[in-house]
Amino acid sequence: PQPARQSIPASISKEIKIKGSDIATNLLVQKFVNRTFVVLTNYKRFGSLIQCEVEESQVDKKTLNFHIQTLLGKHDDTVNEVFARQISERIYRLEKERGGLGKKPLLLGIALKDDLRMPENFKVLVDIVLSLYESLDI
Repeated sequence: PQPARQSIPASISKEIKIKGSDIATNLLVQKFVNRTFVVLTNYKRFGSLIQCEVEESQVDKKTLNFHIQTLLGKHDDTVNEVFARQISERIYRLEKERGGLGKKPLLLGIALKDDLRMPENFKVLVDIVLSLYESLDI
């Protein structure tokens, strides 16, 4: 028997080179029913695995609370956590705009070379992840 359609994640992957860099970056976005899985890597492996959950504050509905946990890899890497938080927030807001709940946790596999962890590349990478996410329908 075939698996149920909703149990198969929608997936998209892409290899890019950021302007001014010769470093290939592989991106993967998978939308599962219960979470979103994103990989950003220059090493063709996951690297650190970080989970990020978003919830609205009980006091102020405009304020978001983020629960970030490093499951595997470097536990003291704040740059990876910033990537996880920003991607989670952008996906959450996009899903809310679309009328959804936006509550699916993010699982982020990240292994980026130092050159691509710089602020000028941060926004570019997050924007590309969001673009890939938006192109998937689930």
